[in-house]
Amino acid sequence: MKFSDRDFKANVLIADDVKLMREILRKYLESAGYLVQSASNGVEAWQMLNSSEKPFDIVVTDRNMPYMDGMELLAKIKGDSRFAELPVIFQTGVSSRRRYCRRHQCRGLSLSDQTIRRKNFTGVCSLGHR
Repeated sequence: MKFSDRDFKANVLIADDVKLMREILRKYLESAGYLVQSASNGVEAWQMLNSSEKPFDIVVTDRNMPYMDGMELLAKIKGDSRFAELPVIFQTGVSSRRRYCRRHQCRGLSLSDQTIRRKNFTGVCSLGHR
């Protein structure tokens, strides 16, 4: 049986300490046909990345979380050869790029500074398609 791109359902990992944000993102992405799992912090997300039977195609993470923040999670992901090519999207309530991503934190992590509007979010998630 051959599967087409229509049959593909990207597996998305959401990491956010705010339950309401996780629920909003989950509902939005699931309604667009994505498979979604969520974590309440970076440590939990990292554990899920390492133990999931189905590999994740993309990670959507908050910047500020307890235990392990989004920058630490990103560094772990990009520092592990198993996940180095995994796309990561930051979503944050922080409005200032300077506060969101200090230059010394972003060096070597290949971050692009783009604002993505909600209507384009599912298109960005499709970048996770392998």
